[in-house]
Amino acid sequence: MANESRKMVVLGAGASIGSKRYPINSSLDQLRDRMPSAENFFYDLFKLNKTENHNERFLNFLGLTYEALYDVIVRAWNINKGNNDFDPNGWRGVNIEEVMTFFDVGSNMFDQDSQEGKLYRQAQKSLLDFMFPLIPMICEGQHCEYLLRVFFGLEPKDTVISYNWDTIAEYTLAKAKANQIRNYAKLMRSDKIEPRMYRNTGLLLKLHGSFNWMVCKNPECPSFDTIKPPFQKNRYKLIGLNESYTCKDCGSNNLRPLIVPPVSNKMIHKDEFLKNQWLIAREKLLDTNELIFIGYSFPPTDYYSEWLFRQIYFIENRNDIKITVVNPQYGKRGSAVTKRYDTIFNDFEIESYKTLKDFAERN
Repeated sequence: MANESRKMVVLGAGASIGSKRYPINSSLDQLRDRMPSAENFFYDLFKLNKTENHNERFLNFLGLTYEALYDVIVRAWNINKGNNDFDPNGWRGVNIEEVMTFFDVGSNMFDQDSQEGKLYRQAQKSLLDFMFPLIPMICEGQHCEYLLRVFFGLEPKDTVISYNWDTIAEYTLAKAKANQIRNYAKLMRSDKIEPRMYRNTGLLLKLHGSFNWMVCKNPECPSFDTIKPPFQKNRYKLIGLNESYTCKDCGSNNLRPLIVPPVSNKMIHKDEFLKNQWLIAREKLLDTNELIFIGYSFPPTDYYSEWLFRQIYFIENRNDIKITVVNPQYGKRGSAVTKRYDTIFNDFEIESYKTLKDFAERN
């Protein structure tokens, strides 16, 4: 292990989705100052905050834009229980990752030409179309004040790993003027990646892709199926959502974000850039002496993450590694989160905090 202190900050859903965001600059920010949580994704998304002109209320964004998708989820989760009226309380506990997993499993159960297979594949497409550009629109330009405090404490060779598809981490690193965002831009622009070469480079790594990793699906495009760096040309400033609609190489609007949905971890093997990010993360873990997990729960289906962090047992002097978990579920009796962490890091003492605010204010 390197002699100097090396920190790795690992961001799960609780680090940005559900965390307080600043500043409140517009009416949209005022209506929704938090990203929707994974566990109550649709309920949170439908909920509009109380303002000077309106009481707290709910708006059925999904039913208004993708009625067929809305009906499939309502039926599969038995939300309205025979009542056709929109009841936001029925959407409590409808987890976005479980919905995506349901569609993913269904799409692989039936032949492509079957009616059932088409239904599940169309539901997958509609859900992605619903989430993009809605989620990027909600978090564009926004940073998290609590994450900002954490990022201000980063050293030049520290690493930030994000499992989130949103862009809160990028905008917060940019706000902190951290070199991790500049090196992330360089990584995105690299034609050839050798993971070992990044061992001493402070980086942001997005291991499950991102809503601003746009890929052109026009077969005639010179950059067909290649991730377009989400930065302005020859600069380190993130491009805006409006700039990501049209492919600058072929002029088409046939762009799709590259994200890794639950269950579909096989995408990591197929995409060279994704695979290299995981290998870079492993290289950097070997020099890490402080691990900070914020809002990450180690879901049992995320085999790649367990593989990655079990590499810690290949590190010499690993007992010197400090591990911190920021998660309200850690430490609760019978908590699956507690069990996962204590199983994976059974040789370590774990310091814990319930909230990101708590952690940011005490460190």
